[in-house]
Amino acid sequence: MAEKRPISGINEIDIYSDLNDSDINAISALQKVLDSFPDYVLLIDEHHHIVMANDKICINTGKEPKNLTGKYCPQIIHGMNSPFPGCPLEDSLKQGCSVEKEIFDPAYKKWFLSCIYTTELRTKKNLRIYLHIIKDITEKKISQERIKYLSFHDKLTGLYNRAFFEEELIRLDVKRQLPLSLVIGDVNGLKLINDAFGHEKGDELLKKISKILKDCFRAEDIIARWGGD
Repeated sequence: MAEKRPISGINEIDIYSDLNDSDINAISALQKVLDSFPDYVLLIDEHHHIVMANDKICINTGKEPKNLTGKYCPQIIHGMNSPFPGCPLEDSLKQGCSVEKEIFDPAYKKWFLSCIYTTELRTKKNLRIYLHIIKDITEKKISQERIKYLSFHDKLTGLYNRAFFEEELIRLDVKRQLPLSLVIGDVNGLKLINDAFGHEKGDELLKKISKILKDCFRAEDIIARWGGD
């Protein structure tokens, strides 16, 4: 095993690694590793200062790697002067372990999976260095929300479906929720409309009636499509 040696030259920040015998080659090799990640990748110290950043971070911030080193991470990434509530690095420092959490960033209007991994690397001032990987999971979250929506809503009318209603009925059927009021109705002549004018016209009628029900009931009321009509 190669001897651990300090890697210097990153704006006076030293880290330890087995990557190379040459400090310069080691820094270059480590940078290439970070740049190979498809996600946003940072090495940050326990005081939230950036030690190294990969190309994707540089492109996103419009800054060269050398201009990011030593900068305050919350300010560079989130435009904030202090760690935001729920900061994964703060959680990692408190828990003493690696942390992964989903975060919505209002500035970017995107969802991110923010991962903080503990390492054995340390700065010249003996501050522990953490690997921070940020994955854009916006599309995944949108897909999950869409699947969740479709699993509890009727595709045609947008009302809650029978499965959701039956689950809610169990949840609400408790003493503290009583009395409950149920209104059940159907569409007269729907079969006749389908037979005479086609199912497309019947679907239009169901959509219009659904809208009327939404307009009439309170926002907290549950409106569900129980069956075909």
